[in-house]
Amino acid sequence: MPYISIESGRLTAEQKKQLIERLTAIASEILCRAKRFAYSNIQEQFFTLTIREIPDENS
Repeated sequence: MPYISIESGRLTAEQKKQLIERLTAIASEILCRAKRFAYSNIQEQFFTLTIREIPDENS
């Protein structure tokens, strides 16, 4: 199953929600167009996405 990993500074809950929704949708769309992949029919619900927030060292 596709796995997406993001490293970022601190994010709001809304920013995380938007990242998850939009990155998953775009990745699914791109992979569905790539007919050469065995998993080209992967639906969005089968993606795993993690967000690792890295604290600002100056805080």
